[in-house]
Amino acid sequence: MKQNNWLQNFVPIFYYSAELEKWVRTNYPETTTLVLTGHDRDVYLSNMMEAGVAGYLDKKLRAGQLISSIRRAASGEILFDKEQLERVRSWREQTKNKWDSLSKREREVLQILTEGADNNAIAASLEITINTVEKHLANIYKKLGMTSRTEAILWWLEKGTDFRN
Repeated sequence: MKQNNWLQNFVPIFYYSAELEKWVRTNYPETTTLVLTGHDRDVYLSNMMEAGVAGYLDKKLRAGQLISSIRRAASGEILFDKEQLERVRSWREQTKNKWDSLSKREREVLQILTEGADNNAIAASLEITINTVEKHLANIYKKLGMTSRTEAILWWLEKGTDFRN
């Protein structure tokens, strides 16, 4: 069987990269993917690890190390180190704890917020007052450690669907 290798140059739109990798895993499972990135955020690392890549490498890696990593991945080795595994475990735990801290209604408000709704639309959708929406938003910001709608929306988008059940 011919082994396909693909060095994915990771772009900031990590949602699409992770989705692309999931598609590759489904349609071309013999393909080995390494992510070469300048982004060192735990959410990116977690999403790509979950998607099934063989490794998540820094763009500052020297040429010899990169070639060695490609060869190791092509031979079937998974290239995540202990530090990366711990970062992902810790990030997932912290994210789940934040999600669990939100009430059912706060989760509903947050979901509607991510759909672009303003406070009036949220209130109408949930049949509550605007004051109640504002109180829920204040609670959401506090529990997530955020200060704005934009931050809360980005938090929701970055976390994927892991904790939304």
